[in-house]
Amino acid sequence: MNEINYNIVKSKFEKFEAKCTVQDGTCSWKIIASVRKKTGVSQDHPKMDSDMIASLILPMVKVDPRTSVSVLIANIYSQLRYTPSYRQAWIAKQKALERCIVSRAIGILT
Repeated sequence: MNEINYNIVKSKFEKFEAKCTVQDGTCSWKIIASVRKKTGVSQDHPKMDSDMIASLILPMVKVDPRTSVSVLIANIYSQLRYTPSYRQAWIAKQKALERCIVSRAIGILT
């Protein structure tokens, strides 16, 4: 395993910056790190799309299809500490409603 010596350049309570100690020009990296509390899903989570949100809100939409988008957003936030945009939540609600209709249609046909 490679070990590299470094110097702490800046240090604060939750953040520090370190640089490589080699001064011959072969090591020019620096690293900045911070400590953060994990409070839920990142706001830029790549998999938090309208399909995933539709799956989360499907039980609520099945019980009451008239549930407002604002209530759905609040519910998503309470579960995941993630706030989707109104547009994203609206699209998710439409997908959840579509799933409800499809599942009812399949139930009628069988």
